[in-house]
Amino acid sequence: RDDQEKRNDLVSEIKKNLESYRISYTQTDTIGDKSFTIEERERSLFCKWEQFQKSEIVITDRLHGLIFSLITGTPCIVFPNNNFKIRSFYNTWLKNIDYVEYVETLSQMEDKIQILTNLIRGHSCKCDFQQYFQKLAEAIRLL
Repeated sequence: RDDQEKRNDLVSEIKKNLESYRISYTQTDTIGDKSFTIEERERSLFCKWEQFQKSEIVITDRLHGLIFSLITGTPCIVFPNNNFKIRSFYNTWLKNIDYVEYVETLSQMEDKIQILTNLIRGHSCKCDFQQYFQKLAEAIRLL
């Protein structure tokens, strides 16, 4: 993507790192390259979710990438971006989710890839977020 939150060095460093370990990857983005009709938006969204769901692990510095990983139950390694949005979201909502790992460095990423690879071999990566929705609904009712 080409926006203000992007860490310019991150993508190339991740690619080099994965290639050095002979790990295959697909680079994708959550930004569309055109305007979509309502029908096209839904179709495009479901195609993107399917792409995430078919992946073994997602590595991202984008909040939408993290959220799509949660929706699809795909293990995720998330790097911070140039603001505190991802770090805050992770620390507030996700630090106890075992298939999401927050990292600051490439060496931490290497360790987490191994942890998540071992995790997915016999574990369903789906969380029940209903408890959070209930708390949110209660908070809204109190307003």
